[in-house]
Amino acid sequence: MKDKKELKGVEKAAILLVTLGAERAAQIYKHLKEDEIEKVSIQITQLKAVSPDVKLEVLREVYNDILAREYVEQGGLDFAKSALANAMGEERAKRILERVQRSLEGNPFEFLDKADPEQLIMLLENEHPQVISLILANLSPEQASAVLGGLPDQVRYEVIRRIASMESITPDVLELLRTSLQTRISTMMGGTAKVGGPELVAEILNRVDSNVEKSVLEKLEKEDPELAEQVKNLMFVFDDFMLLDDRDLQKVIRSVKDNRDLVLALKGATEELKEKFFKNMSQRMALMLKEDMEVMGRVPLREVEAAQQRIIQVAKELDEAGEIVLQRRGAEEEVFI
Repeated sequence: MKDKKELKGVEKAAILLVTLGAERAAQIYKHLKEDEIEKVSIQITQLKAVSPDVKLEVLREVYNDILAREYVEQGGLDFAKSALANAMGEERAKRILERVQRSLEGNPFEFLDKADPEQLIMLLENEHPQVISLILANLSPEQASAVLGGLPDQVRYEVIRRIASMESITPDVLELLRTSLQTRISTMMGGTAKVGGPELVAEILNRVDSNVEKSVLEKLEKEDPELAEQVKNLMFVFDDFMLLDDRDLQKVIRSVKDNRDLVLALKGATEELKEKFFKNMSQRMALMLKEDMEVMGRVPLREVEAAQQRIIQVAKELDEAGEIVLQRRGAEEEVFI
């Protein structure tokens, strides 16, 4: 494992979440954007052994940043600088405050991080190396490296040299450059970039609690029935397991870690769907689940829906891994040869 000084921000975030545990990590996920969740989740899967010292340093850094933010909010930067310097020395206080300031101010070029690198290269290829270096210095390392790789050799060298020697720049200049770039990239893309649509709505609703999903769909059905139908056709719901190939359903059943989820989920299923599940498991397992369903008695609907969502999530993970193929109602049936 790397030393803490060599860790990227996303690696520190992954270590923090793993250290805090699954329950607290889930609470933090609720406050992150979807692309942030994706990046951190991927990083968590790639984490190897993390020493206790590295975990402690990451926790200490997060604590100090939170402390600094509180000081800034209470009395401004001067108060925060004085309080932190008294607590941990001037040099360390300065580093922490610089980090917090960058976070509070935000990144004026954040919109470029989601742009196609090829478009950025076209946008910047005729710019002066000083302008290019300023922009790349404000992009994520991944996006900056992708753009840098597409620049001519001589320009690439000049840009790297200027980034290495770059110092502070006034906010007015950054804002002027940001506005100019936003206008030009919008013109280049012709104003037709796809940023939403029924597909995105379906994907979002597939990830929220069932109560939120129901509420949104009910309102959508009242205001725009046609759009609501489009969204529902793009979503995968528990009843759609009826469309699943038997072998794929068997893989889903085997991948469900807690049989109690199957018991709860099937309590809210149609008789036809129950039978489909039962015929795709061993007779012994089917008998055991049926007995558990009878013994369990009445359960809150929210528990049934939560169990169904967990099984749906298992199926989606298998689908994304290419192990099964999920069919949705209204979607064109995939043909295999």
